[in-house]
Amino acid sequence: MGLRLILSVQRAEILFNRAWLMLNKTDNSDGSYTVQNNQEDPCVQFALGNMCELCLHTCADQKKATWHYEQAAKKGHVGAQTALAWLYYNGIKKCEEYVIRADKHEAVKYFRMAAQQGNLDAQAQLGYMYFMAEGGIGPDKTEAFKLYQDAANKGNALAQFRLGTLYFYGRGVSEDRNEAVRLYKMSAEQGNPKAQAELAGLYERGEVVTRNLQKAVELYKLAADQGDVEALYHYGLMSRNGIGMEPNIDEAERLLNLAAKKGHVRAHTQSQKIAKKKSKASRASGCTSI
Repeated sequence: MGLRLILSVQRAEILFNRAWLMLNKTDNSDGSYTVQNNQEDPCVQFALGNMCELCLHTCADQKKATWHYEQAAKKGHVGAQTALAWLYYNGIKKCEEYVIRADKHEAVKYFRMAAQQGNLDAQAQLGYMYFMAEGGIGPDKTEAFKLYQDAANKGNALAQFRLGTLYFYGRGVSEDRNEAVRLYKMSAEQGNPKAQAELAGLYERGEVVTRNLQKAVELYKLAADQGDVEALYHYGLMSRNGIGMEPNIDEAERLLNLAAKKGHVRAHTQSQKIAKKKSKASRASGCTSI
């Protein structure tokens, strides 16, 4: 475990313990306080779910996390509803076995509960599920567009990106690439890595926008730093080829390896080519020195 991760976990523990104390203490007249173990409180249940999921005090027991989230979600805790929706949407695998199996129908239920309470990320994901006909709803492009547009107008970065994609490719709406770029920019400015990567590609190719390689590099880097696989791949290629920056083979190899570990096939091929080229150069250098 890296130092940065250790520190982040320790900091999370401290914040959790403070929150737990504030949630469960009763102030006494003499200035002291008594701690109550109020596990009926949905905020406490949500915190316990976080603990189990993030492995702060307990083993990463996703089943326990799910149980605690369910208790909080039943009492209307929007954070628990959203967390539970994502757990059911993605499923959890550990040692090649499912700890929690993906259940898109359950995911829809909890995304809808959270969206009804105003959670815009949940609303955007619900729109995606309508569009893709997941969890027993859809396909309904009209409903998807409505959910995206409402959340995007309220400033949600995920919805802005997905609405932009509908406009860019003319899916369920008339194609309008200028509107797509406007939405991508709004989303990217809020830090959405998918929007940053899409916008970077447009700047790299000079598509819809004026070609600007420096802007492409800047946006690819922002998205790559957040782990976006396409950004890692394209930023790696630009580093290797010196496009919009000075060539840096070592950095290119690092970026492509990161993308390859996330399953990007072309990144794996390119990283292997770099490794072979470096190995060949090293052998040639060794022969020359002898």
